Amino acid sequence: MVQRFPIPVLPDGPSLIWPDTPGFEERTLLRLMNEGVLPDGWQLRPDQQTELAVVVPESLNALTPLGDTRAAVDLLISGFFVARHPRFGGGSVSDVIGCIWLSPRRSWDVPNLAAVILHEYVHNALFLEDMVRSIFSESVPRMAEADGLTQSAILKERRGYDKAFHSAAVALELYRYRHELPFTVPALSLDAVAETLLECRERDQFLTGNGKDVLANMEDLLGALQESSRPMEATR
Repeated sequence: MVQRFPIPVLPDGPSLIWPDTPGFEERTLLRLMNEGVLPDGWQLRPDQQTELAVVVPESLNALTPLGDTRAAVDLLISGFFVARHPRFGGGSVSDVIGCIWLSPRRSWDVPNLAAVILHEYVHNALFLEDMVRSIFSESVPRMAEADGLTQSAILKERRGYDKAFHSAAVALELYRYRHELPFTVPALSLDAVAETLLECRERDQFLTGNGKDVLANMEDLLGALQESSRPMEATR
């Protein structure tokens, strides 16, 4: 009710949102895609819709071992807008909290899609936290200026402070659940996360008091993951 773009609230938890779904809004999809018009070939064929209608529920079920996190996904995510884009695999934005855009790829099986859903859920959780209690003390354009550029834990390049902050949260959650989920995360490095969190701490003028608390929670989780990942010392 407080967001600028209509969000379909579906009774059965996270559901696929097609053009004929009640509550479908093209302008909401365009906002998720950050586009002015829908690209050619954006709609899936009926057979592709049928396939995705099976893979998405199975991918959500793959999150069941996450316990409270799976319950939070069901609570926070209303639906998945599905639309193909030649350059992107989907995403989420801060003023369409509760919806995830999926642009399916041929390689998307249950493990890959489970990782995508968890990834985008983390973004949505941070968007909601920022909306309700505030994380960042400056605007997005301000955090993208030279003194706000921070190393991304995922893309390994310098990005705006908020985007790097988000990357650390996503990487931590993917790494945290690497043994509970059917996907592997060889590209994720705790060293890269540590570098991002250190830079975030050095630039914490971009955070509110609550944002600093969120950062401290991420630092604690990083420490716990580093400890659990350390090989056991041989005993004599």
